[in-house]
Amino acid sequence: MRFIGDIHASMFNYMPIIAGCTESVQVGDFGIGFMHDYEFVDKLHADGRHKFIRGNHDDPELCKERVGYIADGTYDGRGIMYVGGAWSIDYRFRTPGYTWWAEEELSIPELAKMHELYVFNQPRIMVTHDCPTSVAYNFFIENTDKPQFKTRTAEALEGMFLRHKPEVWLFGHWHHDVDRMINGTRFICLGIDSYIDLEV
Repeated sequence: MRFIGDIHASMFNYMPIIAGCTESVQVGDFGIGFMHDYEFVDKLHADGRHKFIRGNHDDPELCKERVGYIADGTYDGRGIMYVGGAWSIDYRFRTPGYTWWAEEELSIPELAKMHELYVFNQPRIMVTHDCPTSVAYNFFIENTDKPQFKTRTAEALEGMFLRHKPEVWLFGHWHHDVDRMINGTRFICLGIDSYIDLEV
């Protein structure tokens, strides 16, 4: 399966990536809410081979109307679980309901439900838009002067990781390609328009 990083509404870059594989999942920030031709997007996903989760720069309600959308908490039976959403560091500079959505992160009760499903299913592969707080620190904050913002999504994912260590955890959001083992789990951050092929 091909896993694809943030594309931010660039169908020009997305189409060649999915053309080269038989099955794919895009890990959020597809750009739902920033596009105009959703009929074309739905046609690309119509055969069920190519899907996506939502990121913080996707309209949550519009995502639910799209063909190919993977709902938060989905466990596909092959050992893969999906959870979308994240916090936007630049939300103050965006327009509510147009370029920013208050529901970009799941609520605390919704995240508690994700935690319950995660512990019950104990996925072999976890696919999220953001990553656990400690992973973000390890990948992007440590040995820099950058501040770390502890968001409810990253903290909830941290709690999940403390309860169960999947074999692989894929995410986007941070716009850099990083592939590193942490406490027995292979964490893979996919950069913008980046992808990786994994046997599932």
